[in-house]
Amino acid sequence: MATQYARISSKELDEFLTDVHRNIEHDAERDDSTDFKKLTLFLFGFASAKLSVLMTRADTEALRFVSRIFSAIELVLSKRKSLLNTDIQPAELYSIYMEAPSHSRPAAPVVFFEWSVDFAIQWFSQFPEDLELTNSIKSFLIGLINIATVHLRGLKHKKTLRTQLLTRLESNVDRLYQHVRSEGSGVIHPLGFGPLLCTTTHLFTILNDYDISSKLILHTVYYKHRFESYAKKLSFAMSTANIISADALSSDASLRLLDTSKSVLLLNLTSNIVLDKAAKWSSIELILGWIHQHFTKLYLARSSLTPSMGQYNRVTCVSLMKIFIFCRSRNALSSFFNSFLLSSFDVSTLLPDDKIFPAVVSKTLQLLHLQNTSIDSSSIRFLAPIAPFMDAELDDLRSDILSMNDSGIMKQLQFIVDKSQTFKTFISRKESSGTLGHPTIKTWLKYITALIQKKAARPQNPILEDRSTLYTLLSALRDVPCIIAGDFDFGSAQCMHCTTLSNKNLYEAISVKRKQISEVNEAMILYTTVFCEYLLKSKGERLFNDSLLATNFLLALFNLLATYRLPDRDCKPNHPTVQFVLRCLVSHHNRDVRILAARVVPLFFIREVDQNSESLFQTIYGTLSRIKYSSALGNLHMAESTMLAISELAIICDGEWLCVIFIKLMLSLGESNDQHVNLAYNSIIYIGSAKAMTPYKLLTPYLPSIAEIIIQNTHMFTRLTKLLGVSKEILSQ
Repeated sequence: MATQYARISSKELDEFLTDVHRNIEHDAERDDSTDFKKLTLFLFGFASAKLSVLMTRADTEALRFVSRIFSAIELVLSKRKSLLNTDIQPAELYSIYMEAPSHSRPAAPVVFFEWSVDFAIQWFSQFPEDLELTNSIKSFLIGLINIATVHLRGLKHKKTLRTQLLTRLESNVDRLYQHVRSEGSGVIHPLGFGPLLCTTTHLFTILNDYDISSKLILHTVYYKHRFESYAKKLSFAMSTANIISADALSSDASLRLLDTSKSVLLLNLTSNIVLDKAAKWSSIELILGWIHQHFTKLYLARSSLTPSMGQYNRVTCVSLMKIFIFCRSRNALSSFFNSFLLSSFDVSTLLPDDKIFPAVVSKTLQLLHLQNTSIDSSSIRFLAPIAPFMDAELDDLRSDILSMNDSGIMKQLQFIVDKSQTFKTFISRKESSGTLGHPTIKTWLKYITALIQKKAARPQNPILEDRSTLYTLLSALRDVPCIIAGDFDFGSAQCMHCTTLSNKNLYEAISVKRKQISEVNEAMILYTTVFCEYLLKSKGERLFNDSLLATNFLLALFNLLATYRLPDRDCKPNHPTVQFVLRCLVSHHNRDVRILAARVVPLFFIREVDQNSESLFQTIYGTLSRIKYSSALGNLHMAESTMLAISELAIICDGEWLCVIFIKLMLSLGESNDQHVNLAYNSIIYIGSAKAMTPYKLLTPYLPSIAEIIIQNTHMFTRLTKLLGVSKEILSQ
């Protein structure tokens, strides 16, 4: 017998839903006249009735009504939040379950939002072949979760909902896993496996959604491990059916179900990786392994029956390209190509007319092979452009892959120069002559070298002479060492290494064992041709005399020396780089230039101590010690930058070098000029903060060296006791 929900006409239901949407916003004082609990249960009853119709036949009108009813339920629950925590008695649900007799019914009162979620989950399994309807139910479930997590503010409600959903998911995953282990690659559908696979996959992708997992507090390491385990079990269940050999499958419907399930799972995992900046490499490697395994099966089968998995073929390509872009944005392309071995498929020998792979897979592999040549120059290079996919999403990804590095380097390293001499023009000329493929940082260095050579060949040529050109070129040079080292993120326009430098200690994150400039070809070109030969040798005086240019040069030099060590042969007092920095520190009139020079000085010493280190330290420290700042000489302003340079040196020094510096600072505490005393006082505190030591612990080992001088100088003695936090009696012992 038809229930009240099934007997309603389409016209009456249409009017009812329209009234709900129109009147739900009415004033709060009229709420007493409306039973919203009963109204919402009616909506669930209508949804159940229409879904029952769709179980028996395709019905466009019923499908449209299902979508409208779900929307109305979400609207009522979001506007009348008190309903979410309302208890429902089993008797109130009796007529709803008459439309779905196979669904499990609550034996005891249940909270409204918990029952609503369970209602949606139970309908998942009824439409494994109808993706449109499944997506409608999935969207409804996501809406319910969002409403519950937003409007039920107590943490206990989130935990209850999380437990309810995870219990169902874990139960389904275990049932699915046990089923395939016992049945092997048996019939997927309709013997129970298909509906279970559909429900489990979609429920997994909902809970593993980046936003939903955050709302349900599922983004912890513990839950990430659990979901990775679920994903592996789901993948295993799907792989038990031989994708290539369709004989093992019961029907085309079974293949479509498997095709959809694998696609949905892969897209979900890929989306999470792209959105999660802290994604672990194990998650990326897992997906790359699945895609590589699928491509290997296609390769071995030689495209015999691959069209039946057309959707998954396309999704694997989308996923692979998204992960490639993600890895490139984090300078992890070497890891990408080490995990996804293109050599397994003889990509370099593929021709456009080959039928080894489906066209979408073949084009994707060729596109990635082209990118690999920018890393591995020994790879065979495609000279012909990769054909478009004729698919909007795939072609957008293709465009991103082909242009990302170009646009990143062009945008990040552009500077003001005559239009005929721009990097873009340089690339166009090379491409037209067939001598250049994909632009990289190597290309940019060739471009800069060519400009410098043009200038050297024709000194009267105005190229690179304009102040704005030189200033913007120096600005661009600040990022070049980071790009060469692979530390630069074009997405955020920041160096991932430089952003880790601490305000307390600039040098803590700079490794003593970082590569020497001469060990990296691109860094050597940058240092020798651009910094030494052009900027210091040809433009040194101009840089020094222009404060803006000097500032930008020192910033670029800092980044270069923080990324790479100065070559051993150049780590000498008379080298132009050392001489320029010391000259800026000792005699420049601009404070910013002197401060930056003081920051650069310690970078000469963050290296293994060798025979040049002692003479270099003696020269630099001797130069700093000879600086006399007094009002009579008119250079009182030199005190701050000199003290800072000495402090920065102390941070990276130890042993005898550190002893000499501390004696210098302690002696400064005895000066008559209070400003100089304060500078010395603050310098010691600054060094202690950088080394994570108290002034007392920092200076105590060196006090005996000048104990007699300290006791004889009353001002120094008083200031040291204040600095160390000890009494005069203790210090004099």
